[in-house]
Amino acid sequence: MTFQGEPGSRELLTAIQCFKDKDGSVDKTAPLEFLKPVEREAVTDRGKFRVSLYKALLFLHIQNGVKSGTLNLQHSYKYRPLDDYLIERGRWSRDKELLLERAGLQALANPRTVLDNLDEALHAQY
Repeated sequence: MTFQGEPGSRELLTAIQCFKDKDGSVDKTAPLEFLKPVEREAVTDRGKFRVSLYKALLFLHIQNGVKSGTLNLQHSYKYRPLDDYLIERGRWSRDKELLLERAGLQALANPRTVLDNLDEALHAQY
């Protein structure tokens, strides 16, 4: 699997790459920066590196990263970065009218008009 991450997940991506490079056979040289201080202390308990705990915590951090969206899977439909689902800026600038027409959304082209109409409708409800 190939992961992509937000800037804040750099340490986790480094640990994942190390895990992949060593084919899962991690040792005391494995990166610990992604761990919380308490977790780091537990993994290196009394100078002994606890491999199973390290792997469990790594997988939990990966799971939390995927769930929160800070870590994404490059070749996934469901867990890609949000920007991958959007129309590219250049294409949007160049073909905005055509894209809106194809989608039947010409009435929503001017955001100020849309917001004013919604404001009036909301005000009428109250």
